[in-house]
Amino acid sequence: MAPKGARSSVHAMGVAELDVATLDPETFWSKLVAPRKPALIRGHPTDMAWRASSLWTDDYLIAQAGSAELLVEVRGGPGEGYGKGVKRRMSFAAFVRKLAAGDTGLYLTAQQMPAAHDGHRALMAEPLLSLAAAGDFPAAPCLAGHLVPQSMNLWMGSAPEGSSTGLHHDFHDNLYVLLRGTKRFRLYPPGLHPRMATVGRAARMHPNGRIVYEGQGDVLADGSDAAEVERWRRRSGAEAEVAEAEAAVGRGDKGAAARLAAAEEALEAALEAELSDALEDGLGEGEDDFDALEGGSDGEEEDSEEDEEEEEPAGRSRANGKSGAGKGRANGEGPLLVEDEGSTPPSFCRVPIGDPGVSDAAIARQFPDFPGRSAALEVVVRAGSMLYLPAGWFHEVTSFGPSGGPDSGHLAFNYWFHPPDHLDPSRRGFRRPYTSDFWPAVWRARCAAGLPGGIEPGMGAQEAPDRDGGKAEDEADEEDKPHPHLNSPPPHLPPHGALRHSPGGGTAGQDGDLDPPRRPAAAGSHEGEEEEEGEEDQQGGAGAARGGPGGRQVAISLDSLSEEDRARVLDMLAQAQRQRAAVGAMRAFFEKQMRLQAWQRLRSRLPPGRRHHPVIPVAEEVRRWKPPGVAAAASAAGAASSKGRGKGGGREAGVQGNGPTSKRGPAGAANGAKPGKRQR
Repeated sequence: MAPKGARSSVHAMGVAELDVATLDPETFWSKLVAPRKPALIRGHPTDMAWRASSLWTDDYLIAQAGSAELLVEVRGGPGEGYGKGVKRRMSFAAFVRKLAAGDTGLYLTAQQMPAAHDGHRALMAEPLLSLAAAGDFPAAPCLAGHLVPQSMNLWMGSAPEGSSTGLHHDFHDNLYVLLRGTKRFRLYPPGLHPRMATVGRAARMHPNGRIVYEGQGDVLADGSDAAEVERWRRRSGAEAEVAEAEAAVGRGDKGAAARLAAAEEALEAALEAELSDALEDGLGEGEDDFDALEGGSDGEEEDSEEDEEEEEPAGRSRANGKSGAGKGRANGEGPLLVEDEGSTPPSFCRVPIGDPGVSDAAIARQFPDFPGRSAALEVVVRAGSMLYLPAGWFHEVTSFGPSGGPDSGHLAFNYWFHPPDHLDPSRRGFRRPYTSDFWPAVWRARCAAGLPGGIEPGMGAQEAPDRDGGKAEDEADEEDKPHPHLNSPPPHLPPHGALRHSPGGGTAGQDGDLDPPRRPAAAGSHEGEEEEEGEEDQQGGAGAARGGPGGRQVAISLDSLSEEDRARVLDMLAQAQRQRAAVGAMRAFFEKQMRLQAWQRLRSRLPPGRRHHPVIPVAEEVRRWKPPGVAAAASAAGAASSKGRGKGGGREAGVQGNGPTSKRGPAGAANGAKPGKRQR
């Protein structure tokens, strides 16, 4: 059931509506992420590793993750919303079967993430851990570029009349993928946070929309804790110094042993300081959505029989108690868990805009500074679409989905990314979205250690900076050149915006890299004349088709094309240019290999004394020159050896030789001549 009165188009409301087929990672960054703009995206991730859209039926989810234990939100009735701290523990299979049976009072939200081996929050919890082991989704879609994932979550429920999650904002960038049902988002920009009646008191807001509340500490724009980042920098610098000192010891540098000892001592001190500070300060990460409402219940142990006997009569218990599953766990259910009122995250708002029973007038009387429902940007997300929402954007989500029957209700999957703070829309910002290497270093270490279920990491984090903290900007400047087909026509195109196309492939007048080369025009043929006439017509501004037999050449004026067709033509040209560059690179590589092989063959034919550099000619007297002392000693040694060879050779020749015609020795040697004198 779709929301009543909801508009399907969002152009007039200031939210972009794009097609995933027209988006690449750099366009996604420059148009949406860097300017911090929400957008409705038609389509799902196009990664080969994304299989959730076609696989996640009820039967598949139960088969892959049915035994997973979850905390599910419970609401009192169809007219009530979620986010009130009432939950029930049950298995994923029991939850899915209840939804199929028509239960509309349950909602699967973000589960509390345990701590990973590196001390930071884990990427996902059940049931996504079991689904990740099946390889149903990547750790980050390629569309996100170099953004670092914070976590992944599953949202599932059933509400034909609609159910609201309450108005709040996230601390991370959100890519929300809707698989079933319909969701209506009411959006407010983060700049309105003083008027949103949040539970917490906002201390400041960073330029990227990251809101910091009182009591959260010194939180940086990317969501990291300033003290933790400083500890990480000290430790990283000490580790790098140890590595350099070990390399110096291996080279045998003077004073390398003392340098290594000092570096190891500094690293040990940095690790001790980091451990002690971490124990005092905690992780220092912000909480998203319902994370804070879940307390420590994920770490509870199974209850004993004594705990079951002490269960409250009404079936309710405190979420921070040890009530656990109770007798209902045999059917996949546990008792109700009620959160303390003080555990509501500071990012939630007190304004009940999702409650249809509260009028606008009542909201205006109770919260006079609130902008009102009419000030919201309303976006309707349907199955098969995604919503990108930057950090800090307030949103109230009302979910709609039919109840009863298999594969009913609403189902969504979302990625949370650490908010970028290097908001340069150019390629330099795309390559390095974070000014600090803290989160990228964490992600690189996690990818090296292995992600849960072996899922693919996407494009990966930004490259590590140099020791001085900077990166070679010349490479970035070289890559920041404007698109060759957007600002000026490519050099191989005719002037005046006229494009000559050859149906045989390539641009008329030159060979295409992927097409067989054309033979030169024979003498007396009119092909060259026809091409010259075509060029004259185009340069004169003619846009009509012209050419040789069969219409080989066609002149198309870009000015006469529509905006969409022009963009398609320019995209085709860009793709052709990339292919041409790739073919040219392969051709250059093979030519280099052929030259190298030819040089090696030439080198193998040269004498050993010339193989060191066969290109530079060396004069004969220079090549034969030796120092005077060495030359005299070599001459004496040569004379002695020649004399010995002459005596033995003469006897051998005298025995074996039979005159001038003998093939066994020279004629002079047969007559008793000295071979040594002949050689001299």
